[in-house]
Amino acid sequence: MIVESHETTLSASNEATLTPGRNGRLRVGARSVSPSLDLAEPCPNPNWTPEFHAGSPTLDSFSYTLTFNGFTGAYITITGP
Repeated sequence: MIVESHETTLSASNEATLTPGRNGRLRVGARSVSPSLDLAEPCPNPNWTPEFHAGSPTLDSFSYTLTFNGFTGAYITITGP
């Protein structure tokens, strides 16, 4: 029997070290993250097993930041939708 759960917020990150190429240009390739049930709140019953239902999860928003080493704030921040 599948028990409907509550909504939750998952947070994931993907970090990379980049090196400037010719003429000091920095190429930032595509990055991606996948939600993990390990990041969700624990199940209230140890006999339950967490799982995503077909068609879920859905992306409600995102934030992409680019921060240079040695700086405390993000140089670029892109949020959506």
